Amino acid sequence: MPVIPESSMAEKCQRELERITAQQEVIASQQAVAQPEQMSDTNPWLERVEWAHHLAGFSFEEMIQWAELPRDDEITLQRICNGFGRTIDVAQQLIFSQRCTFFARVEINRKEKEKTPQRPFQARMGDDTKKRYGQVWQQMICYIYRTHQMENRPRYQLTPDQERELEGLIHLAQQSDDDEAIRSEIEDERDENDENDENDSGYDKPQGPPELTPIQRQCLRFGTSLLDHQVHSGHYHNAVVSALAVLGVDTEYLTWLPAENYTPKLSPVVKLARMMVMLKTYDSVPNPEEAAIVKMVGQKVERYMMITKPTPMKWIFMTRTFGMKIRYSTTAPGTVQWHRGNRV
Repeated sequence: MPVIPESSMAEKCQRELERITAQQEVIASQQAVAQPEQMSDTNPWLERVEWAHHLAGFSFEEMIQWAELPRDDEITLQRICNGFGRTIDVAQQLIFSQRCTFFARVEINRKEKEKTPQRPFQARMGDDTKKRYGQVWQQMICYIYRTHQMENRPRYQLTPDQERELEGLIHLAQQSDDDEAIRSEIEDERDENDENDENDSGYDKPQGPPELTPIQRQCLRFGTSLLDHQVHSGHYHNAVVSALAVLGVDTEYLTWLPAENYTPKLSPVVKLARMMVMLKTYDSVPNPEEAAIVKMVGQKVERYMMITKPTPMKWIFMTRTFGMKIRYSTTAPGTVQWHRGNRV
């Protein structure tokens, strides 16, 4: 019997894998999202998130386009996303500063009214992490911006406050001029100088108050308005939860992300939401006393940042907990890797 060279066998296996993968991608690209009745009883994750129910009838390609970061010709959306990124920078600056007290940071970390967090909120993030976290929120904003006026879109509902804040944000972004960009560049240069003045420990806290441009303040108002929304009639009526369903699409294989790949998207939403709520509280009071600011933070947290009320944050916390249980109780699937000489 002739012996088949190992390299030929490996190449044959690789070609067959590529053929099957390409065939599956073609089939998936031609299909709309699976209908609810097609859901399998053996997938508790997809049953829990109900993405196929909420997004029935829309193709994966549509959803990917809705949530992609701004294209070169989307100037208004670029300005909005850039404004949001700078808003997060200011929020981080505030939380690092001596204006933001220990007890305010404890309060913003609260998830349950009767359970005090053991640790205060931490805003430390490396540049890469902050960019990655910010892109999750920017994708949600892109989704809402592109779809909110579409006649045929997922059935989320903007509240009157959310519509007003979004319209105000779009108006500011359309009216924005080079002064905003110049000011942003000045702030970037000032931040770099501040970093150079810090000592080696990296824990010196700047005393100066955070500064917000008009578009940054409007980004803050719109972002927090999306959180301040009790959805008694269904969680997917909230735009954030609807956007997070769209972010559940696997953009490479045109299917739904499993729990272990999806839950890392939720932590950025939580962290930046807390930073925005903190910044909005301090921005509303020029020179607050510590007791007053802790009380104000606590009121906002109780209103829409805990798991006790039907808000988007409650859905996020519960979904993240459910997904993490799956993530850490699921055996990783076997993989095939090709090494030197096409050996498996």
